[in-house]
Amino acid sequence: MEPLLTRSVEIPERRGRPLLAAAAIAVLFATGAHNYMMTARTRSATRTVELSFATSPPGAYVVRERDGEILCRTPCMVVHEVGRFGVTGFRFRLDGYDDRRVLVNLAGGDAHVEAVLNER
Repeated sequence: MEPLLTRSVEIPERRGRPLLAAAAIAVLFATGAHNYMMTARTRSATRTVELSFATSPPGAYVVRERDGEILCRTPCMVVHEVGRFGVTGFRFRLDGYDDRRVLVNLAGGDAHVEAVLNER
């Protein structure tokens, strides 16, 4: 009579379904994360605030410091997009007066910005 041999370790059965399910979940997660990031980026880029500018004396040019673009002459109102950081610098320029630099936190919403210009 031969001795009866038993396995000391059970060999698991190969199943492809758990691996397939994990791969499907990973793809869905990656797609959802990508869509969420794209939506968040679009939402922050299209948000705008209304800024009103006034100076004493009136008639100064409002210049955005980031790119040097002249936005308007005071008193005026501008609709401005909120950028990634939320803080934007503006400069008031008027002949015969010193330039005045102002930082505006756009994350706070609509704002009224006033500046007094000093004669040279």
